[in-house]
Amino acid sequence: MNQQSKNKRWAGKTILLVDDDESCSILISEILMLYQANFVYLRDGYKAINYCMENKDIDVILMDIKLHDIDGCKATKIIKKFLPKLPIVAFTAGLMPEEREECFKAGCDDLIPKPFSEEEFFNTLDKYLKLKF
Repeated sequence: MNQQSKNKRWAGKTILLVDDDESCSILISEILMLYQANFVYLRDGYKAINYCMENKDIDVILMDIKLHDIDGCKATKIIKKFLPKLPIVAFTAGLMPEEREECFKAGCDDLIPKPFSEEEFFNTLDKYLKLKF
């Protein structure tokens, strides 16, 4: 893939990051800007639920599971009730095996553990953004 097409890899796609760690949002926003993705950052699960109710143009959600207000699994369950086909990727650190299982039971489509590798991050997002190279 040439550099120009790589830089337009996710042009027009909207990725919602729900994470209470602002430093994580800065890193993700810098990565996504390189690929021309639209990026929305929210710090809590309730705001994410409301945002999803009002904005149907989201292509994928990166959902931290350990949020301060409502855990990401509960937020995922609620979002999946009204947007069942929206891909939600658990994007979180330090999950025990039973917590990983809980993510998938809640409706998460995939999981990217923190810290993440760039390859894993891009491969997972590519899968849900349904882009071919």
